[in-house]
Amino acid sequence: MEDMATINPTAAVLLGLLELGPAPATEGYGTDGAMTGWQLHESARASVGAFWTLTRSQIYVELERLAAAGLVAVSGEPGSRRQQAYALTDAGRTAFSEWLTELARAEARPDQLRSSLALVVFFGEFLPPALLRRTLLDQRLLRERRLEQLEAMLAALRDSDARRLPAAVLRRGVALARLHLDWIDDVLKALGDA
Repeated sequence: MEDMATINPTAAVLLGLLELGPAPATEGYGTDGAMTGWQLHESARASVGAFWTLTRSQIYVELERLAAAGLVAVSGEPGSRRQQAYALTDAGRTAFSEWLTELARAEARPDQLRSSLALVVFFGEFLPPALLRRTLLDQRLLRERRLEQLEAMLAALRDSDARRLPAAVLRRGVALARLHLDWIDDVLKALGDA
C-alpha cells in the first residue's frame, strides 16, 4: 500500500465525488457505489468543475494512486472500452474526512478567481469595440447554456438530495450564472452608450 498520509486536493475531490455518487443529470445518478473514471469526470464537470479544475488525465492518474494506497477499490468487471469502476473504501472515507476537516479548519482566505472574461473587460478599452461586443455575446451564450445545465440539474434532484449541501452549492452556481449574465448585460449596455 502506497503511503498517502496527506492526500492532495485532486485525490480528495475524487474521494468526495465517490462518496456522493454521480451528479444529478449525469449517467448513474441515483445509484450508490462505484464510478468509472469517465463518470467521475462527468460528475466533476457537472458539479465541482465550475470552481475546481479536474482533467481526465488527472482523474485516471489519481485513481491508480488511490487504488494503490487502498483508498479506493476496483469494483466489478471492466465495462465497455475497459472502463473500470472504483468504490470508496473505509480507509478512503477516513482520508477524505480528515482532509476535509483540515481544509475547514484552515485560516479563512479569499477564493482565487481567474476569469479571462473579467480580464478582457478590464482591458477592453484597448480592443476594437466590435471585438469586445462579440466576445461578450459569446460569453453570454456560454453562460446561458451553463445556467440551463444547472437548472436541469436542480430539476433532476430527488427530494432527499435537494436538502443536502451539494444542492446548496448548485443553487450558488445558478445564482452566479444569473449574476454573470446580468453583469455582461450591464457591460454591453455601457458599451452601447459609449
